[in-house]
Amino acid sequence: MCYNFFVKMTKYFKIKYLVAALSAAIISVGALSSGSQAFADAGDVTEYPEIFTESVYDNIGQITDYAVSSASAAIADGNKVIIISNDEKFEYDFGYNVRAVDCTENDGEVIYYCRDAGGKTYSLPDKTETEHDFTVEDTVPTGKFTYYTYEGIIYSLELPTTATPLDGCSLLKEYNGRAYVVKDNKIHALNGTQTEVVNLNYTDFKSAGNIAVGDSLTRLRTFGSAQFVMLAAGAYKTEVDLNDFSGRYFKTGKTSAATEGETALLLCTTGNASLVINGSQCYITLTKNTEPVTREAETEPEFTSATVCVPYDFVYASPSLVDGAKIRRIEWGEQVKPLAKLSAEQSPELTCDFYKIEFKDDSGISRTGYIPCTFLTEHKTDDVVPDEITDPNHSEDDLTKTVMITVMVIALVLIALGYLVYVGTSGKNKKSQKSKDKQDKSS
Repeated sequence: MCYNFFVKMTKYFKIKYLVAALSAAIISVGALSSGSQAFADAGDVTEYPEIFTESVYDNIGQITDYAVSSASAAIADGNKVIIISNDEKFEYDFGYNVRAVDCTENDGEVIYYCRDAGGKTYSLPDKTETEHDFTVEDTVPTGKFTYYTYEGIIYSLELPTTATPLDGCSLLKEYNGRAYVVKDNKIHALNGTQTEVVNLNYTDFKSAGNIAVGDSLTRLRTFGSAQFVMLAAGAYKTEVDLNDFSGRYFKTGKTSAATEGETALLLCTTGNASLVINGSQCYITLTKNTEPVTREAETEPEFTSATVCVPYDFVYASPSLVDGAKIRRIEWGEQVKPLAKLSAEQSPELTCDFYKIEFKDDSGISRTGYIPCTFLTEHKTDDVVPDEITDPNHSEDDLTKTVMITVMVIALVLIALGYLVYVGTSGKNKKSQKSKDKQDKSS
């Protein structure tokens, strides 16, 4: 009986301690969550840029000169030269206004030259001082048409005799057998009496640094079953930090194009974007550039009852380890129910093997989530502490003996108390009698 009482009390205090610890942990996690969502209610919508293409013409002053090669072009804009090559923009600043620009092309190698107002000539891209002849011919023959400048006006001459003035055109030049001019502050290629704009477009990922978080954190924590997607080849994706939601905008990294056949785990969708992960790297991309992958990713778990075997960790809303997908903290000894297993060997987008589990949320409602397989161990009945543990050597005779011994002990205690009371009382009476005798003698 004493043994059972001890076990029950031990179990009670263990449970009480565990509940208190879990409550404190949940409160602390809730506090962290509310802090990380400081900007989640700002009303922003997550919008991933549809395009990253910019035009040089949108952000320049007056073109003072230019040069065109087979695959690139350069313009002089104030005291700098801007070169567009392979969808990239390169700028070179000089101490004086740039007055002339030219280029040479041999076997695919292009060298640009510029001359500033100080009279110095430089080669680009190395920006080395050099020499170059910037002579420009007034007449450019190109087969059926010949272009020429007369009294500041550029004409298109259709052989043999028809000459047409090209209004608004200036800076006639020839590159690779074709005539070019500047019109409306843009480089144009000439085609008879018509002009065609030479597009100076480049890729600029600056806007990827201003993508609003919106409701992403809420969606990351409420997403359902694991879903894998394929990214469209060439579609842009931007690295994002899904462990930090302290600001209004995502913390972003490099933007790159998806490769052919590239897949990822879908974490959630928000606005026009999808948050995905491959390995440990998270990305944001346009949802329209993703397609679901048909795959039997889930298999039967090895057991259907499990115990947490790490001091503490978290249940995640997706088979990932990003802080944004954390649902609830769990601790050593907590029981959960494995529903399925996801293998990193079968789904290489995962960082490790995961169990899909059923657990109770803070409201006591059953939910599903994910946890790394190494964080769980099989829960066995032998490991359970029963409500009442009995002494294996216990018998009714032992109980009778225990009762008799208890009665005898109580009797002995009562006898001892009675004796002590008797002795104490007897001593007081003797002292009182002696004092009375002394008073009688003196009287």
